[in-house]
Amino acid sequence: MWEAMIGFSAQAFTKHILAEGEKVVMVVSSKSLHSQGVYGLVSNLGSLAVRCVLQPFEEAAFILFSKLNSSSESTQETVRSFTLLTKAAMLLGLVVMTFGPPYSYILLRLLYGKKWSETEAPEVLSYYCIYVGALALNGKTSLVCCIPLVLTS
Repeated sequence: MWEAMIGFSAQAFTKHILAEGEKVVMVVSSKSLHSQGVYGLVSNLGSLAVRCVLQPFEEAAFILFSKLNSSSESTQETVRSFTLLTKAAMLLGLVVMTFGPPYSYILLRLLYGKKWSETEAPEVLSYYCIYVGALALNGKTSLVCCIPLVLTS
């Protein structure tokens, strides 16, 4: 019982840090309205990618694990599916973390022109790409905690 509670608490804490961490960084590092504008641009652009790519992937994984847990499939099949989805999330996160930072300037130049690409926005977007990589992995691992709770309620 205590082990489960500690596990859920650790997962909730990690999820909270990943969800609210960017706001803490903004409060600590905001020196001007321009910095807040850069942060807003990068945050909106990054969250658009997260909503379009990671959220459907996470929802599909949630449905898959719900079906596997409610059916008579073996736990070995569930573990195999979880391992496969975790590897896919890690691969997606590594691709974003690898190619995002070098191409952030080009992306901002194509989408927003010289006005934003010549600021510190490409550097901030580079860091945001690393953050998205952590989000990709966290979304799949949180399913392990959520599925038993949903099925018992």
